[in-house]
Amino acid sequence: DGLIEAEQDDGQLFGVDRLTDSLRRNATSPENLLENVENDARFFAGKSAFEDDICLLAVRWLAR
Repeated sequence: DGLIEAEQDDGQLFGVDRLTDSLRRNATSPENLLENVENDARFFAGKSAFEDDICLLAVRWLAR
């Protein structure tokens, strides 16, 4: 919940829609996916630190 609750000074939240958009845009670089998504939320909020804790997990599925 911490990432989607990244907040701008006017109270606007990063939210699920922005998270989904960020995941789609950054999916082309799986090695940097989580770092890029985190940076998108930081840029949106205009802050270098989150007010809440965040946890990001990515799973790479290799079909056989």
